[in-house]
Amino acid sequence: MDTSFLESADISDQEKHTKLIKMEQEYLDNIKKLNSLIHTYEIKIVNSCDHEYIVEREPGQYGAKHTYCKKCRLDRYGRFIH
Repeated sequence: MDTSFLESADISDQEKHTKLIKMEQEYLDNIKKLNSLIHTYEIKIVNSCDHEYIVEREPGQYGAKHTYCKKCRLDRYGRFIH
């Protein structure tokens, strides 16, 4: 991340602010693209998995049960456990 322009006295504070906002938006766009790619590969992993479900219980007197695939970490409701 190149923020060397912040040290320059030739650029006004308004221009620095504008550049920072633009950089922020570019990073947020890249994060959205990465999240989309991650989701695509998660779908591929789930679709190619021979699910082997296991049940775990949280410790304690009223521990909740969790059922998920031990290979792809997909729970029985279609959500991922990471």
